[in-house]
Amino acid sequence: MFLLDTCALIWFTLDRNQIPKRTRALLVAGDTPLAVSAITGFEIAMLVRKGRLRLPQATTEWLTRVLEEYVIDSLPLSLSVMVAAAELPAIHADPCDRMIIATAKAQHLTLVTADRVMPTYPGVKVVW
Repeated sequence: MFLLDTCALIWFTLDRNQIPKRTRALLVAGDTPLAVSAITGFEIAMLVRKGRLRLPQATTEWLTRVLEEYVIDSLPLSLSVMVAAAELPAIHADPCDRMIIATAKAQHLTLVTADRVMPTYPGVKVVW
């Protein structure tokens, strides 16, 4: 399963040209299921609230439609993932990214991201 970080989800659904062709091909092939962490909903809502992202409809409606249309699972933030995020080495300061990393590690998922810091965490498989 691929775990899309927040930017990967946004670009995959709104502007695929931001994603390298090789990665796009992996995502649309349908061979590997796709997922996002629940924290991605928070990040997207905050981007909209701050005016840094415009969506064609209300955030909740857009996320619901996108997850259904692209067959993307939403993974919850469990207590163990939250603790694991706090216990990660202090490489990344963004708490949302730390939760995404912890989710990928806990569920043995391949992370899809353009972030250059996330791949530096031990035990995280990354595609981009």
